[in-house]
Amino acid sequence: MAEPLKNMYNPDFVQNLSTALQNVDEKFQQKAFTKSVLNSEWNDLELKSRTLHISTQMEAYLQYDYKEQIDVLRKVAPHFSGFTATIFPTFVEIFGLTYVETSLHALEEFTQYSTSEFAIRPFLANDPNLIQVMYKWSKSPNFHVRRLASEGCRPLLPWAMKLHNYVADPTPLIPILETLKNDPEDYVYRSVANNLNDISKNHPDLVLNLCK
Repeated sequence: MAEPLKNMYNPDFVQNLSTALQNVDEKFQQKAFTKSVLNSEWNDLELKSRTLHISTQMEAYLQYDYKEQIDVLRKVAPHFSGFTATIFPTFVEIFGLTYVETSLHALEEFTQYSTSEFAIRPFLANDPNLIQVMYKWSKSPNFHVRRLASEGCRPLLPWAMKLHNYVADPTPLIPILETLKNDPEDYVYRSVANNLNDISKNHPDLVLNLCK
């Protein structure tokens, strides 16, 4: 039987994270943080709940304002990769909605180690004009950022909040998809295909015309 995905977050990961945070922030209470993460409820937490729990505890033990917390995490995040590194975009999603400029720069950076596709969505829901930032990202030299430009604005991204504005009217997404449709990285253009598939659920004629 395959090991549960939630076990990607395990005591070794928590210890490595706490050490990395201590190395950057000498005031960080490493032992207390580790104990607070691996609490009596830890074993019962599922994957998403563990991501949220770790991010919340990082906020509690980084005793600075939000911008200074992000400065710390920007130094720590490059030491982690894959799904477990989504704790950093999740931190931004939970605590950064009122610090838009700082948060967007952080998500642009953190997506290069994992993905910010889930964390960007509340920002887009709050301010649809931020699609212009996504268009700028579609021209990034970094393919992880270019993928975020498409994947993050998918109207119906699985396991994520719907972007109702783009479900109703996906036309603001088209310039991004046009920019990325021939991207040299299949990681990126497959995201374009996924985005078009989302759009086709409610606007099939638009997608057919675009493909033609």
